Amino acid sequence: MKKIIVILCLFCALFTQKTLADKPVYLGVQAAKLNYSTNILKQDFNSYAVFLKAGIPLHKFLALEARYGRGISKSEIKDTYYLQTPKEQTISAKLNTLIGIYFAASLPVNNKLSLTGLLGYSQVDGRVKYDIPESFDSILKSSGGPSIGIGLKYHIQPKVLLETEWTSYVSRKNNSSLGAVSGGLTYIF
Repeated sequence: MKKIIVILCLFCALFTQKTLADKPVYLGVQAAKLNYSTNILKQDFNSYAVFLKAGIPLHKFLALEARYGRGISKSEIKDTYYLQTPKEQTISAKLNTLIGIYFAASLPVNNKLSLTGLLGYSQVDGRVKYDIPESFDSILKSSGGPSIGIGLKYHIQPKVLLETEWTSYVSRKNNSSLGAVSGGLTYIF
């Protein structure tokens, strides 16, 4: 799956080179609060990440966008496990990387404010660490799947956007999910 994402990113880079002269490219940065939930544990993990994004317009209201994200904090929860007697353990989780390719739609409300939508594919790699002596020290979790998001963007200046969005990057029925609430700035070249 990583090969597919790399190929799509290379395609975007080549396509960007070709269209750079006639279409505005945009770059942005977002700070995000992540929520990782799993059906195994009763509590969710909450941590923070930074995302970089680049996109090219395909149409007046549609763009092709690539994102790369890294976790900047880890989340810890307490849980009880049972071997012979109940014991408390600390479990921590951190996003290593997120790579994705998306179609980003924008519907203007007025000349400054737009509603946004996101649909695409994300590959997420994270690390879950247990402090149980009888278990593995840490497990690398990798998951990919469809992503969907909604948000708002506001033109501060003609080429500078302030954005906020909610995104479900990966959601597995009866397993785990990763979502984010984020805000950031985007510059249109």
